[in-house]
Amino acid sequence: MITEPLHDRVPAAQRLSENRYRRVFETALDGILLLNFESAQIEDVNPYLVHMLGYSHHELLWKKLWDVGAFADVAQCQAMFAELQASGHVRYDNLPLKTRAGATLEVEFISNAYYCDEVKVIQCNIRDVSARKIADADLQRASIRPAEPEADWSASLERATRDLDSFSYSVAHDLRAPLRAIIGFSSMLVEINQDKLDAQSTDYLRRIHGGAQRMTSLIDDLLDLARISRAVVSATDVDLSALALEAASPLFRLFPAQRVELSVAPGMQAHGDARLIRILLDNLLANAWKFSRHVAHARIAVGQETRGAATVYFVRDNGAGFDMKYVNKLFEPFQRLHGQHEFEGTGIGLSIVHRIVSRHRGSVWADGAVGHGATIFFTLQGGSLALPADV
Repeated sequence: MITEPLHDRVPAAQRLSENRYRRVFETALDGILLLNFESAQIEDVNPYLVHMLGYSHHELLWKKLWDVGAFADVAQCQAMFAELQASGHVRYDNLPLKTRAGATLEVEFISNAYYCDEVKVIQCNIRDVSARKIADADLQRASIRPAEPEADWSASLERATRDLDSFSYSVAHDLRAPLRAIIGFSSMLVEINQDKLDAQSTDYLRRIHGGAQRMTSLIDDLLDLARISRAVVSATDVDLSALALEAASPLFRLFPAQRVELSVAPGMQAHGDARLIRILLDNLLANAWKFSRHVAHARIAVGQETRGAATVYFVRDNGAGFDMKYVNKLFEPFQRLHGQHEFEGTGIGLSIVHRIVSRHRGSVWADGAVGHGATIFFTLQGGSLALPADV
């Protein structure tokens, strides 16, 4: 058996480690600043900090910390640096920084001193918490608002929902950066030490990596749900048939081995926000594709029917279906009627559909049976119906 000489493997492992670190550094969703421990010169900045502050990489590099406009209070900045040199760690929760355009950001500023290749350096992690503080203030105002007449309850509830969505958005955004670090460093450990780890240790690390990736997917979906709640609805006449065909097109390319017979009724028109309706159809068709995966000949239909004065649209498949006794859970966030081992996903897609329909003052409901497929019905722009008694 031919093995790679040890002296060849060490540089390769070092290069891999350096490449992994650089990838984490450049993709982090926190600003990262590396300082010379003695002089406070900026030795490196990551792209997120460049974007956050609006300065170019060139404008920041090799400047002393207090010579950069963002840290314009020279005396305070020098005092902070002296404290950091003395203690090796400082944290400021509401530090004001100026962007190049003159806007003020409130940031969480955490700095640590450590040795790298026998040279002492300082790493500063900078997180913009302005949006989170606005959401906190909105929630605080909502909690102390005086009692309102019954006629104003609906508006109050809508404001509180917006506040909660804003808070959820901010929290979810803050969670993404540490998860990216977990994903990056767990991958590094596996790749760098693959010849040293036993099977159980490797499996544990892969589980950590997989769990962090799943959490990232959950957070991304939570952010999508919050964005839709905050989006301005701009209603126009929409060619729903064309949107459905556009939404289906990438699914045929993504799953070429899956035989799907797609039927889209021609000439379907709707009145609503075309962008949001496209997201609605993306989610419904992706669900239909997913839950029809194990059917030899999948049939998916997008159509409409008239019920009284309302036009009802639907997406129907002949896939796995669901037990109607759980139908009330179908549109709740993170509720799944199938195990992760059966069908992947986060359980947020139909919640997004429900939110979009609600924003169009419509109704959404479902019908299905285990092993016999499912149909999702929805109306738009005031087309609310009395829902079936079991929905």
